[in-house]
Amino acid sequence: ARQDGATWLIASYLAWLGIYRKGTDGLLLSRTEEDAKDFLDKVRTVLRLLPVHLTVPLPPPSALSLVLQGGSRFTAMASTEDAGRGHTYSVVVQDEADFHPYLSQNFAAVKPTVDAGGQLIMVSTVNKRRMDSLFKGILRGAPGNGWSKRFWGWRLRPGRDDAWYERTKAATPPALAM
Repeated sequence: ARQDGATWLIASYLAWLGIYRKGTDGLLLSRTEEDAKDFLDKVRTVLRLLPVHLTVPLPPPSALSLVLQGGSRFTAMASTEDAGRGHTYSVVVQDEADFHPYLSQNFAAVKPTVDAGGQLIMVSTVNKRRMDSLFKGILRGAPGNGWSKRFWGWRLRPGRDDAWYERTKAATPPALAM
């Protein structure tokens, strides 16, 4: 399912971490730099829209980083060959992980974060062009491999019912149906 709000949910979680877990050091990895900026903007938007009694001062916008007064910081990066190396983060999010060109290298780079007690969150729709990937391997092995998995289908979004599905299916050209 696409457009179901998973990235917004994670952005809200990151905002919560930034406020209530002072010193949170987060890395947001996305497929491209533009996607990374958009993800970080979602975290900013959540923080900006909080009720008055929960608001925190926000620094001037920066395209790829967000530092809060309590010492929490979030860095957004594209999935490049070396992204995530040289730093131990308390939380790493790989958004649309199955589409990252360097998912395996990034995973190897941030694995010490998990081993040191940090958290790694992978979220993605399925890349149908890659039948076997690190993301799919982790998903298929969970929970026996120590990972938790959650699946949100297309019905999760309000307004999506069997009639919507049939209309969408009928309107999709066969070449795109994969």
